[in-house]
Amino acid sequence: MDLIRIFIDTAFSKVAERFLLHPGKPSLYIDEEMFVDECRKHHPELSDDQIRMIYGLYRDEWAYSIEDMEYIVKNRVEDDNKANIFNVIVRFADDVLRLSGGKPLVVFRHLFRWREVTLHIGEDLFVCAFLANHFRNNDHPYDDRKDCYIKNTLIDGIDFCNWPTILHNDNPHLRHMFEKSGLWELHSHLNASADVFAISWVNLMTRIKNRGDKFDYLAKCQDKSRKDEIARRMYALTIYGAYLRVMIWRRINNRGMDLSISPDMILDHPDQCAKNVQELISEELRGKRPLDYVPCDVTSPMRVIGGERKFLYCVLRTILRINDPQLTKLFYAYLLTKSELRRFMVQVNTNRGFANFERYQNLKSIFLTSDFRPLISRLAVWEAARFNYIRVFETRVTPPGSSADILHLSNSAASIWDPDKEGMDADWTLIFHFIKHPENFEISHKEKRELRDGKLRRKVCSQSVVLKRLIDENPYKRAKDAFLSRIRGIDAASTEIGCRPEVFAQAFRYLKGAGYAATFHVGEDFYDLADGLRAIQEAISFLGLEAGDRLGHVLALGIDAEEFYRERHNFIALPVQWMVDNVVWLYFKSREYNVILEPSTEDFLLTTFRSLVRRIGYESGTKDTGKIEIVDYYQSMQLRGDSPALHEDEVRPGNRFSTSVWRHYQRYKSSSVEEVRLNNETARELLHLYLKDTNIRRRGKMIASFQVPSGYWKLIQALQEKMMKEISKRQLGIECCPSSNIVIGYIRKYESHPIFRFMPVKCDRSPYPLTVTVNTDDLGVFATSLPNEYSLLALALMKMRDSEGNHLYSTQEVYDWVERIIANGEKLSFAPLAPDYPDLTDYEEL
Repeated sequence: MDLIRIFIDTAFSKVAERFLLHPGKPSLYIDEEMFVDECRKHHPELSDDQIRMIYGLYRDEWAYSIEDMEYIVKNRVEDDNKANIFNVIVRFADDVLRLSGGKPLVVFRHLFRWREVTLHIGEDLFVCAFLANHFRNNDHPYDDRKDCYIKNTLIDGIDFCNWPTILHNDNPHLRHMFEKSGLWELHSHLNASADVFAISWVNLMTRIKNRGDKFDYLAKCQDKSRKDEIARRMYALTIYGAYLRVMIWRRINNRGMDLSISPDMILDHPDQCAKNVQELISEELRGKRPLDYVPCDVTSPMRVIGGERKFLYCVLRTILRINDPQLTKLFYAYLLTKSELRRFMVQVNTNRGFANFERYQNLKSIFLTSDFRPLISRLAVWEAARFNYIRVFETRVTPPGSSADILHLSNSAASIWDPDKEGMDADWTLIFHFIKHPENFEISHKEKRELRDGKLRRKVCSQSVVLKRLIDENPYKRAKDAFLSRIRGIDAASTEIGCRPEVFAQAFRYLKGAGYAATFHVGEDFYDLADGLRAIQEAISFLGLEAGDRLGHVLALGIDAEEFYRERHNFIALPVQWMVDNVVWLYFKSREYNVILEPSTEDFLLTTFRSLVRRIGYESGTKDTGKIEIVDYYQSMQLRGDSPALHEDEVRPGNRFSTSVWRHYQRYKSSSVEEVRLNNETARELLHLYLKDTNIRRRGKMIASFQVPSGYWKLIQALQEKMMKEISKRQLGIECCPSSNIVIGYIRKYESHPIFRFMPVKCDRSPYPLTVTVNTDDLGVFATSLPNEYSLLALALMKMRDSEGNHLYSTQEVYDWVERIIANGEKLSFAPLAPDYPDLTDYEEL
């Protein structure tokens, strides 16, 4: 990270609490000791002297505009009155942004610099500073008029709704490709596909009263051990932010400010202060209930964030023109309150794994009131087609559980922007994604007779029957209905840890027979690469995936195995049930794929199997107690693709959703599995123990650590190659989400993303390249867009060099690679439903 970015990151996103409690010097706004103390925490690679040097650069150079700095150097004078902390924002923005056709763009070669800074602070501050500096010398015809900014929507001719949430860059070749072909977004989640934090912030700035319970939930999600302290502090800071915003708005509109409320006062009396601030806000809203008291008179969904952009621009333009110390300090404090809340809602930390991401996902809409909540989906679809070149926007929602849910979803879909009415060549479609839930670690008394994942299996069953009825009972209506006509496929998302593909096997086979296409989140999060690979293979087999279906993420398939185990010093930790499953699967897959095992690796697999089946209790649980053969255990694992009901003596009562067609898909269809069902009683016994024995389930959840042999990674790497070849032959698509994978997965940089292994830039590098697509996953949580994802990957390729410092790829090779991926999106997008289920009487209640 270069020096100016270190300063900006520290000064605008890390010092909030220190500054608000102990404000810095009026001339520089943040003092040296405050900066050093905070920077030391976040940049341990720097010495104190280096940190003081960075602050010295700010004090002596960055705090001044380029013009003022030239004057000071030329005349050898010092003038602290010209120093302003926002000059450093302008300096950075002027370096990485440019105007083209009246719209701000990121300079392509600075795209990584831009992302590293704005991920923590947001883009709009820099864009508005860039525009304010560009127009600051314009004579404004309304400067002396009262309420001038309130009366005029456009300032300096700027349309504050005319650039996307995530800026595009100035690369003309990429832009030409995007405009010519359009883009296909095939992996996104509707309620996280807009800038949810920006919408939430405006909502809080206009509806701040009675929000304490929401901050309690925020604190509980992020830090349970300090939840009371965090909830109290964050609610107080946000109230203070709302107060500062309304006061600043009054100031720049030439109306008086009443600075009688302080952070300490809010901490002591939050509810009363929130009430007082809400009264001030209500005066600005003037008895109406608009989205924002800062006017933005446009009809597009972008208006919800247009007001805040206009606010930032107007304040920055005023500060840059007259350098008002009081206004600057208040505005700086306002931005710190905003960035402090942002770090709780946009994933900017460096922790890995889905559980870390889930904390942010769970907070994405908690602050949205009923008038703001629908704006997420509307803005997501509108922006995708209007700004981001999207031809087809496949987005995912939770499946309905009843007819009432269907009606609610249908009404919601009807309220979302319709591209056809805008005269655009774009469409949005729906994928229903089941939510994975990990099995509870503790087995309660009520669950002792419950089969493994039984509650989730029943829920998936009921949702599946509703989804089939959704298309069966409305064959004619479906073609015209705004909601039903958009349905394309199914998925299963959320945490993989503790929830295997087998839980969804019957549901996917059933719904694929009904006409749904299928995709599946898998191989994204795992204890060990082996269980990630096993999950991918199980998903393909058990779910009945076929040509045209897709897999989401599959990081385990492409991560560098040698590096993965080297970083862990060849130690892994995971539940013993997963470990025994992994070693058995690895042993037999190596045979199936003709992978030669090193003696130490083979010995490790067999020894671990023997030790763990005894530890878990499988040997003592079978009728013929004694040694279990590894082949019997492997065959019992293959039976997990069946419905558990298939292996019970009688149908389990109480599931009123079960139907004759549902039961038709109980079997995992495989000739080898059919033979196991008929002839291997030991395998059936082991399956029964796995599914229903309480003691085995409890012991199987115990965590243990294992040191794998030094050659273990070679086996994993060989299986990765064999599985990629198989997936290529099966013609399955791979949905890659680079920014999401870097934040959640075990990837550090864009250049190390597995997409380059799945589909090499040079076609001759792999005889079996995978058909990959590029996607955003959750735009709001990861602060990205589809053009941005393509651009980041292209820039990463252009920067790659060999050991001698030569570029690995020409620019034309990079553009050709991007073009091939764009074409994959069109090939892999799901077509309208085409039922092909057996001719059986359906909906027969048990």
